[in-house]
Amino acid sequence: MTIRNGTEPVPPATKPGMTNALRNRRRSMATIRRTTGNTGPQKRIVTLFVALTLGLTVMAVSTPAAATPTTGTVVGWGDNSFGGAASPPAGLTGVTAISAGGYHSLALKSDGTVVGWGENNSGEASPPAGLTGVTAISAGRLHSLALHGDGTVVGWGYNDFGQASPPAGLTGVTAISAGYLYSLALQGDGTVVGWGDNSFGAASPPAGLTGVTAISASDFHSLALKSDGTVVGWGDNGYGQASPPAGLTGVIEISAGGLHSLALKSDGTVVGWGNNVNGEASPPAGLTGVTAISAGSAHSLALKSDGTVVGWGFNDFGQASPPVGLTGVIEISAGGFHSLALTTVVADTTPPVVTVPTDVTAPATSVSGAVVTYPPATAQDNVAGTLPVTCTPASGAMFALGQSTVTCTATDPSGNTGSASFHVSVTYAWSGVPRPFSADGTSTFKGGSTIPVKVALTGASAPITNATITLSYARVLNGVVGSYMDASTNVKASAGSSFRYSGNQYIFNWSTKGLAPGRYSVKVNLGDGVPHAVPITLK
Repeated sequence: MTIRNGTEPVPPATKPGMTNALRNRRRSMATIRRTTGNTGPQKRIVTLFVALTLGLTVMAVSTPAAATPTTGTVVGWGDNSFGGAASPPAGLTGVTAISAGGYHSLALKSDGTVVGWGENNSGEASPPAGLTGVTAISAGRLHSLALHGDGTVVGWGYNDFGQASPPAGLTGVTAISAGYLYSLALQGDGTVVGWGDNSFGAASPPAGLTGVTAISASDFHSLALKSDGTVVGWGDNGYGQASPPAGLTGVIEISAGGLHSLALKSDGTVVGWGNNVNGEASPPAGLTGVTAISAGSAHSLALKSDGTVVGWGFNDFGQASPPVGLTGVIEISAGGFHSLALTTVVADTTPPVVTVPTDVTAPATSVSGAVVTYPPATAQDNVAGTLPVTCTPASGAMFALGQSTVTCTATDPSGNTGSASFHVSVTYAWSGVPRPFSADGTSTFKGGSTIPVKVALTGASAPITNATITLSYARVLNGVVGSYMDASTNVKASAGSSFRYSGNQYIFNWSTKGLAPGRYSVKVNLGDGVPHAVPITLK
């Protein structure tokens, strides 16, 4: 980081190659600050600093990670000019917390290590070698903080004001927040410790401040949330940013932005105050169901209970416009001119539910079977919703005689496959009971005679002249059907037990010669897997 006059950090605006858009943005911010009633020596200094640094960072409350954190991936958007602060490193996963600084970003991983990226002129994006056991992080304008599981704090980056050097002996810390040139720590006893630049009193919590449950440091003002749901502010108050609205209660989260402040209430609504030139302190009308907030330099973010993000305020770099389709967000962080979201995809191990048609029966149109079209199968997934289904054999395919199994499958984006099956049966349409038999089993024939058994195919099967149809019989004794045997014929034109086609029908002259008198079961086999048996009597 370049130093001017030995003390003041020169902002990235002075870097060669900076885009005209960003230069113009910095000038416009300075103009806004100068034309909104800012007077007096101290206010003019604030104007100079903010014009140079653009509100610089944000600092949402940073609290220790849960014992069993939910891990996810990081999504960034907005200004990406300086080192790619809005572009998380490729392959970064297992993240449990995020923090967007002025022009750099931090991510806390589930193994307790920290990853930084973006502008790194002062080393703010380079965590100390060997840093582990971290439970919380906070990215400031030019420096960074990490909270150890043992309640101690580690700082790195720009340190001319001591903002990256926690006070000696500081322990028992439960939350941290890095501002512009100063830092805050919340201790387990509900008190707040500040260090670094204190030109505007932002690093000096009010005397007697106790019962604090959350903190947020910004450019030159600080906020504290008390256990009774009220908010205390201190430091620069030129725009009222350190003065919470009268009667504000029921607050569960706070976030101090560049010149504005936000509070999340227990009813899921957001309250803003302070500078509102860009609308950053005015949450969208009707915004409810909010579970987290983050105030940036001049823009604001809100996380809704459905995992979506809403942004408002200064948006020249798109920092207040979350990517289209961004869902599954569990944490947000607004930086100088960029924003971050931590997303998580619930491990989907449930396969989609596939619903198939009921079993289908179709008449054969040839000895090969029939082309069968069946109703479509559907698939519903608990995460992806409706999914396409693939069935084999497909609807409209040729199905062979008999019963075929159709298996339908659907695979969700997580690779879970669901399946279901149904049957397609292709059978001959025929006249029913072969003549001259009666369906009631009362047909009686003289033993040793030849019985002309006739079968006619009907409907869609009527044109078929080359079907293979056979006849068999079995003795029935005491109501028990014995083993079936191929029937024989005394007609030389017939082949074995097969019917011959003649005159729009199939004929088999069954010779009963040598069969003992009694009851018989006569079965016609059409070759489609459907048994057709009828009882008769030979006398």
